[in-house]
Amino acid sequence: MPFISYYWIFEEDGINNYTEIVIPIGCMQLVFHMGTPPFSTLTNDYQPITFVEGHMASHSNLTYHNHCKQVVVVFTPQGSHAFFNIPMLEFYNRYVSVEDLNDKSQVELRDKILDMQDKCSAISMIEDFFMNKIQTNYNFNRICFAVNELEKVNPVSIKELSKKSCLSYKQFKRIFYNHVGINPKEFARIIRFQRSMNYMQTNKNITSTLLAEKAGYYDESHLLREFKLLTGYTPNEYALNCLTYSDYFIV
Repeated sequence: MPFISYYWIFEEDGINNYTEIVIPIGCMQLVFHMGTPPFSTLTNDYQPITFVEGHMASHSNLTYHNHCKQVVVVFTPQGSHAFFNIPMLEFYNRYVSVEDLNDKSQVELRDKILDMQDKCSAISMIEDFFMNKIQTNYNFNRICFAVNELEKVNPVSIKELSKKSCLSYKQFKRIFYNHVGINPKEFARIIRFQRSMNYMQTNKNITSTLLAEKAGYYDESHLLREFKLLTGYTPNEYALNCLTYSDYFIV
C-alpha cells in the first residue's frame, strides 16, 4: 500500500560496543526495541523502547550493547501522515516516544508487540493495526504526485512543482512539510543522496564524476560536499568504512 514501504528485522546476541552510522533515508520510521536499545549521538542518550523517528538532518551514530532485537516499520514519505495525530514536522530530527503521540492505541500496540516472540506475527499485527488507522485528506494525492516528481533524477523546481500541484508556492511548502515532515527542497536533497547510494551499491567501481552525473548533482564537488555533510565521509571513504546501500531505492 502507498503508506508503508517495507519492514525490517534485526536480531543479534552478545553485541559489545558495536557502532554504526545512521544516515538520512527520506522516510520516517516506527521502531520497536525488543532488546537493549542502542545509545544515540543524536540525543546523547539511549533510544526509547518504541518511538517514531522523523526525517534526520544529518548523520549520527548508534552504539549497541548486549542483546539487540528490533522490528522497524519504514513508512513511505507520504504515508506516515495517515497514522499519527500530530503534525509531521514535529518529528523532524527527533525520536518521539509512543507515549508522546497522544494516541493510547499506539501504546497498546507497543505493549502487545514487545510481548510477542515471533517477529513475523508481530509484523502481521502491525500491518492490521495500521490498516485500520488510515486517514487521508484531500491533499494526499497532491503529495503523492509531488513525491513522485521529486524522485526523478532531474526534478522540476519547487516553484514549478507547486504550480503542477495547483497550489501557491507558500501553500505547497506548508502542506508538503505538514504531510511529509520535511521541506520539499531538503527532501529532494536526501532523495538525490539516496540515489547516489543506490548507484554505489549496484556499481562498486563507479567514479565520483560519473556518480555525480547519474545521481543528479551539478558536478563532482557538489556531490562530495553533500555526501560529506550527510554521512561525515566522502563516497570513497564511506565505501571503505560502511556498507553502501540505499534505504530508499531498494534493490
